[in-house]
Amino acid sequence: MKKTIAMCIGILVCILFPKEIHAAKESDIPYEVFSSDGQSVGNLSDGNVNTYVHFGAGTKVKIKSNEKIHSIYFEWLDIPSVYEIRFNGISVDGGKNAFLHEFIEITEGAFEVEFIFKSGVMLSNVYVLGDGEIPKEIQRWKPPCDKADMLIISTHADDEVLFMGGVIAEYAGERQLDVQILYYFSYYQAWWEREHEKLDGLWAMGVRNYPDCGNYRESMAQNKEESDILFEGSLDFMVEKIRRYKPDVCVSQDVRGEYGHFHHLGLVRLVQKALEVSADENVCVESAKKYGTHDVPKTYLHLFKENRIKLDTKKPLVNFDGKNALEVVSEAFLQHKTQNDLGFFVSDEYQYGIADFGLYRSLVGVDSGNDMMENISLNTESETTQEMTEPATQEVTETTTQEVTETTTQEVTETTTQKVQDEKKDEAEKNINLMPVYIVVPSILIIIIFIISLIRTKRR
Repeated sequence: MKKTIAMCIGILVCILFPKEIHAAKESDIPYEVFSSDGQSVGNLSDGNVNTYVHFGAGTKVKIKSNEKIHSIYFEWLDIPSVYEIRFNGISVDGGKNAFLHEFIEITEGAFEVEFIFKSGVMLSNVYVLGDGEIPKEIQRWKPPCDKADMLIISTHADDEVLFMGGVIAEYAGERQLDVQILYYFSYYQAWWEREHEKLDGLWAMGVRNYPDCGNYRESMAQNKEESDILFEGSLDFMVEKIRRYKPDVCVSQDVRGEYGHFHHLGLVRLVQKALEVSADENVCVESAKKYGTHDVPKTYLHLFKENRIKLDTKKPLVNFDGKNALEVVSEAFLQHKTQNDLGFFVSDEYQYGIADFGLYRSLVGVDSGNDMMENISLNTESETTQEMTEPATQEVTETTTQEVTETTTQEVTETTTQKVQDEKKDEAEKNINLMPVYIVVPSILIIIIFIISLIRTKRR
């Protein structure tokens, strides 16, 4: 009887206090961290991106090990300014690439590595690695593309997974093309964790060039007018990115905003405008002088109804050990932990699936199959003419204008999901607050009833 009661209590404790699930990343050699200001550095090894240690300007931090250190991996809370790294009598600069997740290679290995921070920094996690194979979870980012084969433009962190993940897994991960991800909204200074989720999710899908992002803070948009205000003045930004990366193929979101999300609608309208003027040197003159002009040969939009293609997300992918794109993207979405309990999921069959796209704009003709890179010669500048541009652009513009007009009012009625997306933070907190009602309370009642029935049986 006592054992049974103890078991019930144990189950109850597990329900009330679930064991924390730590990140897969971990150091593979023992090490110690010392700070010249004497503060505690325990948070640097807890695997939590929301905890951190603040090192003031001039602080020196040493990492020591009795085994040779061959690389160090930092997860910063915020992008650091350039700092100094010393080992084996040499000095190199860190932070030059402004990566939130930074891989530092220690040439020939060293037993002690010193970091000198010229200005204040906030560091979340440190992973120290010895000589051997680098774990796949350790991200070694390349700089953003000089010239992109494909530019994928996403409104929020997780839209690139939920709606365009099939494209990313195929063209970045499997084919290993130069795929550049561009986000409109940034979460620095507001919701740090989502910046880490971006990187973890992209790395899981095979992206290796560091993503680019606008400096725009996410805020509510309840209608088209508010959305237009939110995206107002952003044409220079979008045109500059197109001219900088000079993609052969551009991919972005649904003209109907997937489920009518006003942020998505605003982004697609911005992308459409930018595509029409990026080749005009008289528009957004500063970026034209800096990067030259560029007319994107092919543009695909999620769920676009014309010139439709369907990606094969069920075929095995060699670079993912035989997993298919659907599996890869589903695992990538798990990296977006703040969004996992909000009702969103990855699929290639439902109405917002990752496999369905349409050719919105083309300077190189229509597709004969389901390959976005069809009619594209990689690593060469596209040669297009005005004659090729006009028919494709005109036809698609008419269709798009009609669709956007119709669905701006039609799709907005689907506000339940849209509001969830707009208020993710609040909803996440609500879900946590409701957990005791839907999980803990029933569990407690069931265990209490079970114990009472056992006691009654014993008495009989």
